[in-house]
Amino acid sequence: MISVRIVLTDHYLTSANSQFDRVYSKLRHPIKQVPIIRIFGPNEAGKKVCLHLHGIFPYLLVKSPTDEIRYGEQLAQSLDMAINLSFEKGNIETKHVHDIKLVELLPIYGYHDKMVKFWKIEFYNPAIIRKASDLLLAGAVMNQEFQPHEAHVPFNLQVFIDYNLYGMNFILFNNAAERQLSNMTTNLSAA
Repeated sequence: MISVRIVLTDHYLTSANSQFDRVYSKLRHPIKQVPIIRIFGPNEAGKKVCLHLHGIFPYLLVKSPTDEIRYGEQLAQSLDMAINLSFEKGNIETKHVHDIKLVELLPIYGYHDKMVKFWKIEFYNPAIIRKASDLLLAGAVMNQEFQPHEAHVPFNLQVFIDYNLYGMNFILFNNAAERQLSNMTTNLSAA
Protein backbone atom coordinates (compact mmCIF):
# COMPACT_ATOMS: atom_id res chain seq x y z
CA MET A 1 0.00 0.00 0.00
CA ILE A 2 1.24 3.48 -0.86
CA SER A 3 0.37 6.50 1.28
CA VAL A 4 1.18 10.17 0.74
CA ARG A 5 0.47 13.10 3.06
CA ILE A 6 -1.59 15.76 1.24
CA VAL A 7 0.36 19.02 1.58
CA LEU A 8 -0.48 20.77 -1.70
CA THR A 9 -2.71 20.01 -4.68
CA ASP A 10 -3.14 21.43 -8.14
CA HIS A 11 -4.29 20.21 -11.54
CA TYR A 12 -3.27 20.43 -15.17
CA LEU A 13 -4.43 19.22 -18.59
CA THR A 14 -2.36 16.83 -20.66
CA SER A 15 -2.73 14.40 -23.55
CA ALA A 16 -4.45 11.13 -22.68
CA ASN A 17 -1.99 8.34 -21.81
CA SER A 18 -3.33 4.91 -22.77
CA GLN A 19 -1.49 3.36 -19.80
CA PHE A 20 -3.54 5.37 -17.28
CA ASP A 21 -6.43 7.00 -19.17
CA ARG A 22 -9.21 5.99 -21.51
CA VAL A 23 -8.57 7.11 -25.07
CA TYR A 24 -12.27 7.07 -26.06
CA SER A 25 -15.16 8.69 -24.24
CA LYS A 26 -18.36 6.80 -23.46
CA LEU A 27 -19.97 9.40 -25.74
CA ARG A 28 -18.03 7.78 -28.61
CA HIS A 29 -15.37 10.35 -29.41
CA PRO A 30 -11.59 10.25 -29.02
CA ILE A 31 -10.17 11.91 -25.93
CA LYS A 32 -7.52 14.55 -26.63
CA GLN A 33 -6.77 15.99 -23.19
CA VAL A 34 -7.53 14.86 -19.66
CA PRO A 35 -7.30 16.60 -16.29
CA ILE A 36 -4.70 15.32 -13.85
CA ILE A 37 -4.75 16.11 -10.12
CA ARG A 38 -1.29 16.47 -8.57
CA ILE A 39 -0.75 15.91 -4.88
CA PHE A 40 2.55 16.97 -3.34
CA GLY A 41 3.74 15.69 0.02
CA PRO A 42 5.91 13.14 1.80
CA ASN A 43 5.23 9.42 1.97
CA GLU A 44 5.36 7.54 5.29
CA ALA A 45 9.14 7.20 4.98
CA GLY A 46 9.53 10.98 4.57
CA LYS A 47 10.47 10.84 0.88
CA LYS A 48 9.05 13.73 -1.19
CA VAL A 49 6.35 12.60 -3.63
CA CYS A 50 4.44 14.17 -6.51
CA LEU A 51 1.36 12.02 -7.06
CA HIS A 52 -0.57 12.24 -10.36
CA LEU A 53 -4.23 11.14 -10.11
CA HIS A 54 -5.78 10.04 -13.41
CA GLY A 55 -9.39 9.29 -14.30
CA ILE A 56 -11.11 12.04 -12.28
CA PHE A 57 -13.12 14.66 -14.16
CA PRO A 58 -14.69 17.95 -13.03
CA TYR A 59 -18.48 17.98 -13.15
CA LEU A 60 -21.71 19.80 -12.50
CA LEU A 61 -25.23 18.48 -11.94
CA VAL A 62 -28.61 19.39 -13.45
CA LYS A 63 -32.04 17.99 -12.57
CA SER A 64 -33.30 15.47 -15.06
CA PRO A 65 -36.81 15.80 -16.49
CA THR A 66 -36.50 12.20 -17.72
CA ASP A 67 -34.28 9.17 -17.12
CA GLU A 68 -33.92 8.24 -20.79
CA ILE A 69 -30.26 7.72 -21.73
CA ARG A 70 -30.90 9.24 -25.15
CA TYR A 71 -31.97 12.50 -23.47
CA GLY A 72 -28.63 12.62 -21.62
CA GLU A 73 -26.70 12.13 -24.86
CA GLN A 74 -28.71 14.93 -26.51
CA LEU A 75 -28.06 17.17 -23.51
CA ALA A 76 -24.30 16.54 -23.75
CA GLN A 77 -24.27 17.17 -27.50
CA SER A 78 -26.32 20.36 -27.17
CA LEU A 79 -24.06 21.60 -24.36
CA ASP A 80 -20.94 20.96 -26.47
CA MET A 81 -22.52 22.92 -29.33
CA ALA A 82 -23.57 25.82 -27.07
CA ILE A 83 -20.07 26.09 -25.57
CA ASN A 84 -18.45 26.03 -29.02
CA LEU A 85 -20.83 28.70 -30.35
CA SER A 86 -20.16 30.92 -27.32
CA PHE A 87 -16.50 31.25 -28.31
CA GLU A 88 -15.83 33.84 -31.03
CA LYS A 89 -13.13 31.68 -32.55
CA GLY A 90 -12.63 27.99 -32.30
CA ASN A 91 -13.61 24.65 -33.69
CA ILE A 92 -17.34 23.92 -33.55
CA GLU A 93 -16.49 20.21 -33.38
CA THR A 94 -14.54 20.49 -30.09
CA LYS A 95 -15.81 18.13 -27.40
CA HIS A 96 -15.99 19.55 -23.88
CA VAL A 97 -18.25 16.96 -22.24
CA HIS A 98 -16.44 13.76 -21.28
CA ASP A 99 -19.43 11.80 -19.99
CA ILE A 100 -22.96 12.20 -18.71
CA LYS A 101 -24.45 9.90 -16.07
CA LEU A 102 -27.84 9.65 -14.41
CA VAL A 103 -27.49 9.78 -10.61
CA GLU A 104 -29.94 10.00 -7.71
CA LEU A 105 -29.17 12.58 -5.03
CA LEU A 106 -30.88 14.59 -2.35
CA PRO A 107 -31.00 18.23 -3.56
CA ILE A 108 -29.34 20.77 -1.26
CA TYR A 109 -31.70 23.63 -2.17
CA GLY A 110 -35.03 23.56 -0.30
CA TYR A 111 -36.62 20.70 1.63
CA HIS A 112 -36.77 17.30 -0.04
CA ASP A 113 -37.80 14.02 1.53
CA LYS A 114 -36.77 11.77 -1.35
CA MET A 115 -33.99 11.38 -3.87
CA VAL A 116 -34.13 13.26 -7.18
CA LYS A 117 -32.59 12.24 -10.52
CA PHE A 118 -29.77 14.44 -11.81
CA TRP A 119 -27.52 14.36 -14.85
CA LYS A 120 -23.89 14.40 -13.73
CA ILE A 121 -22.07 16.13 -16.60
CA GLU A 122 -18.30 15.52 -16.59
CA PHE A 123 -15.96 17.84 -18.49
CA TYR A 124 -12.36 17.63 -19.66
CA ASN A 125 -11.34 21.15 -18.64
CA PRO A 126 -12.20 22.50 -15.18
CA ALA A 127 -12.03 26.05 -16.59
CA ILE A 128 -15.08 25.42 -18.81
CA ILE A 129 -17.47 24.70 -15.90
CA ARG A 130 -18.36 28.37 -15.36
CA LYS A 131 -19.23 28.92 -19.03
CA ALA A 132 -21.26 25.70 -19.15
CA SER A 133 -23.12 26.72 -16.00
CA ASP A 134 -23.97 30.15 -17.44
CA LEU A 135 -25.19 28.61 -20.72
CA LEU A 136 -27.35 26.05 -18.90
CA LEU A 137 -28.90 28.75 -16.72
CA ALA A 138 -29.51 31.08 -19.70
CA GLY A 139 -31.49 28.48 -21.66
CA ALA A 140 -28.88 28.15 -24.42
CA VAL A 141 -28.91 24.34 -24.15
CA MET A 142 -31.85 22.48 -25.73
CA ASN A 143 -33.87 25.74 -25.49
CA GLN A 144 -34.47 24.94 -21.84
CA GLU A 145 -33.24 26.50 -18.59
CA PHE A 146 -31.35 24.18 -16.25
CA GLN A 147 -30.34 25.04 -12.68
CA PRO A 148 -26.70 23.89 -12.31
CA HIS A 149 -25.74 22.32 -8.99
CA GLU A 150 -22.19 22.09 -7.59
CA ALA A 151 -20.87 24.27 -10.43
CA HIS A 152 -19.35 26.68 -7.89
CA VAL A 153 -17.17 24.01 -6.26
CA PRO A 154 -13.54 24.13 -7.52
CA PHE A 155 -12.21 20.94 -9.12
CA ASN A 156 -9.63 20.18 -6.39
CA LEU A 157 -12.30 20.62 -3.71
CA GLN A 158 -14.71 18.32 -5.62
CA VAL A 159 -12.03 15.63 -5.48
CA PHE A 160 -11.50 16.17 -1.74
CA ILE A 161 -15.26 15.99 -1.06
CA ASP A 162 -15.98 13.00 -3.32
CA TYR A 163 -13.06 10.92 -2.01
CA ASN A 164 -13.21 12.09 1.64
CA LEU A 165 -9.74 13.66 1.58
CA TYR A 166 -8.38 16.27 3.98
CA GLY A 167 -5.33 18.52 3.86
CA MET A 168 -2.34 17.16 5.81
CA ASN A 169 -4.03 13.75 5.97
CA PHE A 170 -2.78 10.66 4.13
CA ILE A 171 -4.18 9.46 0.82
CA LEU A 172 -3.88 5.67 0.49
CA PHE A 173 -3.54 3.53 -2.64
CA ASN A 174 -3.62 -0.22 -3.08
CA ASN A 175 -2.60 0.02 -6.72
CA ALA A 176 -0.21 2.68 -8.02
CA ALA A 177 2.59 2.95 -10.58
CA GLU A 178 5.87 4.46 -9.47
CA ARG A 179 7.99 6.37 -11.95
CA GLN A 180 11.62 5.31 -11.80
CA LEU A 181 14.20 8.09 -11.69
CA SER A 182 16.83 8.16 -14.39
CA ASN A 183 20.54 7.93 -13.56
CA MET A 184 20.94 11.61 -14.39
CA THR A 185 21.61 13.92 -11.46
CA THR A 186 21.57 17.70 -11.41
CA ASN A 187 23.82 20.01 -9.48
CA LEU A 188 21.83 23.12 -8.63
CA SER A 189 24.68 24.76 -6.70
CA ALA A 190 26.76 24.99 -9.90
CA ALA A 191 24.15 27.19 -11.61
